[in-house]
Amino acid sequence: GAPEEMIAMAAEREVMFPIVNDQKAFAAAAMFMPEAMAKVAERLGESFYILPSSINELIAIPESASEGRDVNDLNEMIADVNERELSQKELLSYNAFHYDADARKLELATKYVERVKQQDAPNKGIDPRA
Repeated sequence: GAPEEMIAMAAEREVMFPIVNDQKAFAAAAMFMPEAMAKVAERLGESFYILPSSINELIAIPESASEGRDVNDLNEMIADVNERELSQKELLSYNAFHYDADARKLELATKYVERVKQQDAPNKGIDPRA
């Protein structure tokens, strides 16, 4: 691609952190381990979005790095990877998730956006009004 595209891709990679395990298999199970999600939040220093890239890997995006993105953009990224790079048995989900570090709560990113809208909380990360 054009140099601008390559720079944008490199910059984007710096805010995407893979979550894998030593076996490089079934790492997505970490989503359902509260202590694992809390540890990721601690290492990132904040709440984060999860892109389920496959049953073997998750990608964490810090909330602060998601400014200007819409949840639908994240879901489209997931769908694109699912359709281009994964076999049916490796596919985990077409939906982004959000982990709230303060509440220690994992939920669909769309549910998080709805919850923030209802609470009328200050905007952080993805614009919940989008």
